[in-house]
Amino acid sequence: MPCGGTPYRWLDVGKLARPLLPRHDIGRIRYFTALVANRPGDPTQTQRQQAYLRALQTVPSLSIHYGHLLAKRKRRPLAAPATWTASSHALEVAPHATLQTSSSRNHSPKE
Repeated sequence: MPCGGTPYRWLDVGKLARPLLPRHDIGRIRYFTALVANRPGDPTQTQRQQAYLRALQTVPSLSIHYGHLLAKRKRRPLAAPATWTASSHALEVAPHATLQTSSSRNHSPKE
């Protein structure tokens, strides 16, 4: 089993950042996130996130900052315009699509 007797492998954020910023001394890492909710196709998403956040809490120079997700419906123009069908006296419209988006708005850290 890798990583201290567990089957899990954690991303060491500091180890990732050091080679990317070789001329900088990294004294503190701030991890911004929002809590997720389980989805029908992924019922363990919350559990996995909580396990990862617990692992991150063991990093001395890392602080976790929580925000929240904002879900919005966005309307987009139809790809194919509506057409009138005289034979059926109906207006045919291409299926309306909505786009579910999420953006994280994090709270300012309290220091």
